[in-house]
Amino acid sequence: MGGSPIPGALVISNPGGAFDLNPRGCKPEFTVVLTIGNSPPSVAWPAKCAAGAYVIPHGTTRLAVSVATTYPGCLQAGGSESRIPPCSATGPPPLPPGVYNAVLVWSTAVPPMPAADPVSVMVLAKTS
Repeated sequence: MGGSPIPGALVISNPGGAFDLNPRGCKPEFTVVLTIGNSPPSVAWPAKCAAGAYVIPHGTTRLAVSVATTYPGCLQAGGSESRIPPCSATGPPPLPPGVYNAVLVWSTAVPPMPAADPVSVMVLAKTS
């Protein structure tokens, strides 16, 4: 339902040897965002850098993710930007019902990982 996060998992199947996603010194971060049509995902990453290895072992790795079903931002009272929805009492409003693409986004390039295919997600209207 729009407004309620969707729990999920990034599943990485690694048939080869372990590899480090952190060759540059900062651990990459990831998220899954909902897009519609050909709209590119928009993600803001924190400026912090967590050092250390980010090793993907041989086999299957599951990483938990929570997918937001609200707009990424909203317009505070008195604002005048017409493309940004007004804030609700609790923050950004829920996305309207419809079919979206769940897209994996990494904070940096993560070789040797192939790009993940988008997954279709149907967001339903919130019922009272």
